[in-house]
Amino acid sequence: MEKLLKDNRLPAINKEINFNYDNYMDACILISEDIKKNYEIDNIEIIALARGGLVMLTTISHLINKREVGMIQTQMSNSDNCHDYGQFRYLNDNLTNKKSQCILLEDIIYKGTTTKGVIELLKEKNKEVVGIYSLVIDEDFKNIELSQRKDLKYVYEIAKDNWVYFFWEKDLRCKND
Repeated sequence: MEKLLKDNRLPAINKEINFNYDNYMDACILISEDIKKNYEIDNIEIIALARGGLVMLTTISHLINKREVGMIQTQMSNSDNCHDYGQFRYLNDNLTNKKSQCILLEDIIYKGTTTKGVIELLKEKNKEVVGIYSLVIDEDFKNIELSQRKDLKYVYEIAKDNWVYFFWEKDLRCKND
């Protein structure tokens, strides 16, 4: 596991982290540069987890100039409430059979359960996960066993029990109030 930014602790106010546009773009640029440096982009499928990873997938696909991308939809939460975790559930995907190697993009990895489930799902689909990138990880994630841990790179880290709100979520939450 490797962090892509040296000073990468995000500050929280009342356990809430406001992930702004600058944090987001800085992270996506770092991830894109690392992907371009370490992988032959034409031979790799870029896959994100819906719902959270879709914005990241779109941004990074533009930054690395790769239009063909994949998505896996899973469900891990029981509601829209913070930390209301349930069981990992696979819902659907739009993966192709064109590439056997893939890079997985996740917006946030809290406990690693979704990541583990998706890696197993991709193995069943005869895809090798050669890299995992996350914008944010929970500090407790460092203590969790993951088969492909060495291939995981992240940009920001948060303290246990903090909750991240991306800038687009914050704006939408304010409109609903």
